[in-house]
Amino acid sequence: MGGVHPPRPRRLRSVRLAEPSEGRLNRDPTRQALFGPPRRHHRSGRAAASDDLHPGGQWEIFKKIELGETLIPNKYKELMGVALHSETKCRYCTLFHMEAAKLFGATDEEIQEAVHYAKNSLGWSAYINGMREDYDEFAQELGEIKEYLAAKG
Repeated sequence: MGGVHPPRPRRLRSVRLAEPSEGRLNRDPTRQALFGPPRRHHRSGRAAASDDLHPGGQWEIFKKIELGETLIPNKYKELMGVALHSETKCRYCTLFHMEAAKLFGATDEEIQEAVHYAKNSLGWSAYINGMREDYDEFAQELGEIKEYLAAKG
C-alpha cells in the first residue's frame, strides 16, 4: 500500500496581457542587461509567465522611473529602493534594488548605510507612534529646529 500523498499544487494558467507584436519588451537592451534574455518555457518554447505579465506601458514607466535619468540620480534612487525594501521584506525587490544600486556605482558601505538609515528611521517612527506623541507639538518642535538651523546658516 502506498502512503497518503498530499495534493499536488494546481498550476496557475498564465495571463497574456501583451500582444505578440509587443515582443520588443524582450529585446529591450536595458531589460536584457538587468534581467538577461527572456526566459522560455521548457516544453512549449513560449515566453514564461513572468514575461507575459509585463504589459508594454508598465515596462516603459518602470524604465523611466527606475532606470531613466530623472532629477534624482539613479544610484540614490536605488539606495532608496534598498532601504525601502529592507522594510517591506520583499526579497525580489531587495535583490533588484541592491544589484541595480551596485550597477549604478553604489558601494557595499553605501548600501549598508542606506539599510541602517531605514532601520533608524523606522525605529523612531515605531517609538513616537507607539508612545502616541502629540503630533502638533512634534511639528512645532520641528519648525523651531528648522528656524534655528537656518539662522546658523
